[in-house]
Amino acid sequence: MKPPILSLLILIFFTACDSKDDVIEMIEEELPNQTFSFSDYNWSSFNASVFDVKLDGEELTLTLNQNAAWFNAETGGMYFMTHSGDFDFSATVVTSNVAGTQAPVESYSFGGLVARDPGSASENYVHVVTGTGVNTQSPISGYEYKITRDSQSDYTITQDGSHAHDLRLVREGNLFSFYQRTAESEENWNLIHSTEQNMPTELQLGFTIYTAFDGPETLDMQVHISHVKLQSE
Repeated sequence: MKPPILSLLILIFFTACDSKDDVIEMIEEELPNQTFSFSDYNWSSFNASVFDVKLDGEELTLTLNQNAAWFNAETGGMYFMTHSGDFDFSATVVTSNVAGTQAPVESYSFGGLVARDPGSASENYVHVVTGTGVNTQSPISGYEYKITRDSQSDYTITQDGSHAHDLRLVREGNLFSFYQRTAESEENWNLIHSTEQNMPTELQLGFTIYTAFDGPETLDMQVHISHVKLQSE
């Protein structure tokens, strides 16, 4: 997906440059990051009974109303659009109790960015999320990346004491890369992990909320998403 001003920039710059390569180089230097707007895409809820959705301008809040987990063949809540091809997808994500005062109290309660194969009979997805890892460890909060192939999940949790992170998920062909940094910062991105995952060109891309808590009451939990950016072909 190219920004709509790309053709105009090419026309303007071409007359001022000696070659096509010069034009491309100038465009890459001058073109700002693609502006993201929720209204530019069609959104759907997967497992809609699991969570409520509130969109306020360019800020999204997902609130848990039924306990459910993303693990192996189990599925939690996902708010997504359909995306084709490579992408560079990022957002500031805060996973907390509904009051926003602390991380969720139960282990394995996360929210963040996800890319999922919608056509497979088994679960195939990648995600990078923030929230509560193992609540018997200190600190309890941190971030996680997860790779699920044919309903078998492999994940790593880093409990750094924060339930708010800038998260980034990048696709280049079948290479998926997971990044994080301090929330709402201009720090360099920290590459957490990269993996080859054989997925179709068209994926469900969006945001996830889940908890492994299976108690009798719904966990007090929400995911707040802001500063979303998407760059794609």
